[in-house]
Amino acid sequence: GRGTGMVILWTSNVLLEQLEVGEHPFEYDSSSVDTPSLAANVCSGPNDGSIDYDRPADRGAVVVSDTPEGRQIAVHTETETEEAGGVEISDTSFMLGGAR
Repeated sequence: GRGTGMVILWTSNVLLEQLEVGEHPFEYDSSSVDTPSLAANVCSGPNDGSIDYDRPADRGAVVVSDTPEGRQIAVHTETETEEAGGVEISDTSFMLGGAR
């Protein structure tokens, strides 16, 4: 009953495997003509067949860690809502591959 969500992570001229270990903060600037090296879009909807909300996250960070299980990518986004002072927060993580 809570719906579904998705985070699209954009990297510019770099593969996720090439990101250095550590924290990589990002911030969206709609007036900038430069493409950020890292950005995210956030999406949500009532179910996985109907995702009707899609916009850039206002700010966030990607944290890259090498673990015995592989490279872990943790993504944190913050997106301002239309409500005054409202912020939607998303946190997710995933593994890129086998042990290194």
